[in-house]
Amino acid sequence: GEVVTLDQTPPTWTAISHTQYSETQLLMTMTLDETGTIWCMPVRRDFAEPSINEILQNNEYNTACGASGACTVTMQGLQPKTEYDIWCYAEDDNVYPQRPNGRKFTPAQKVTASTLDTSPPILTIVSAESPISTDIRIKVRMEEPGTVWCNSFVHGTSYGTIDFDSIAAGNYYAYVGLGLEPGGPINRNVEVI
Repeated sequence: GEVVTLDQTPPTWTAISHTQYSETQLLMTMTLDETGTIWCMPVRRDFAEPSINEILQNNEYNTACGASGACTVTMQGLQPKTEYDIWCYAEDDNVYPQRPNGRKFTPAQKVTASTLDTSPPILTIVSAESPISTDIRIKVRMEEPGTVWCNSFVHGTSYGTIDFDSIAAGNYYAYVGLGLEPGGPINRNVEVI
């Protein structure tokens, strides 16, 4: 009768790419040199490398992977605007007798990606005053890094549509975030003069 030799060679990635899909999801799209299943696991950037068992237990996988086309693994429930290291593991989909053989990403194959930040910051106006006739001082607070633009328009005049371009045209802005340019402390008052 027919004799089938065992496939003892683990699959190899022939293409690896990622997509920043949303604030809570990242996608890994990969191609293997043979039919297999791919599991992936995101960990915070520069955290410890997960073991193969941890990647498998994460339970985010795709079984329709092979040389004929790319397959995508979706990682969900992630934190917005957060960087992750993505580790993947691929295993043969060989037939009976099953003899698992797989391959994990090497550190060079690991993908670092960030989830998106599509939510606008929460802006709180702390105070507004006009200490002299030519100045308006506004103190604002934001809960995340960003840039605040302000502009004033004379009441009762036809100043047109108020949009981002008309506000930014005044060139009155302040950074809120990690340092003083761009950035500054978040959840602290900054002044736009």
